[in-house]
Amino acid sequence: IEAGRRYFNLGRCIVYSDINDGIQINFRKPGFNAGLFAAKTLPHESNIDASVPGYSKNSDRYFYGLGLGYTGIPHQAIYGFVLSQNDFSDEDPIDSQQNYTYNSQYVGIGSKGNIGACWSYWTEMIKQTGSTRIFGTDERKHVRAYAMDAEAVYAPKITSSPRLSLEYAFGSGDSDRVNVTDTQSG
Repeated sequence: IEAGRRYFNLGRCIVYSDINDGIQINFRKPGFNAGLFAAKTLPHESNIDASVPGYSKNSDRYFYGLGLGYTGIPHQAIYGFVLSQNDFSDEDPIDSQQNYTYNSQYVGIGSKGNIGACWSYWTEMIKQTGSTRIFGTDERKHVRAYAMDAEAVYAPKITSSPRLSLEYAFGSGDSDRVNVTDTQSG
């Protein structure tokens, strides 16, 4: 059990990776591991959504995560995770015409390992769901997005230890979105 201000992350750190205040409980036994955490943004941390009135020093987001891993296959690891992000940030001053709340949930699976003496790989697939409000209206918009990231690395056992890597990433998204973090133009 770990508690306090610390680094929290899930999977390859695509979905969540930050220093927050919280608590984490880890379980480990041969071939299996699990972690459960609850975390909150730091006091006086700026909101990631810069279109929120008073976003500077005013973030109030909570993160709840669960990760599971299996390492019972030699030189391989398989993992999965879920994350819920709940936004309780308030505008300052209050904007009665717009709700800026953005709540999201994530589910991910991945694997990593070695293939022979010189090759390694990792891959992760993610699904995001949630809801937000459309700027200029109070209409709720459902979020549904997908991402995939994979890498293969060739590292021959020779002098100078060279490495050759190839990575491919894909993310679906909203085709008319101008800003990825803000309600306005988002």
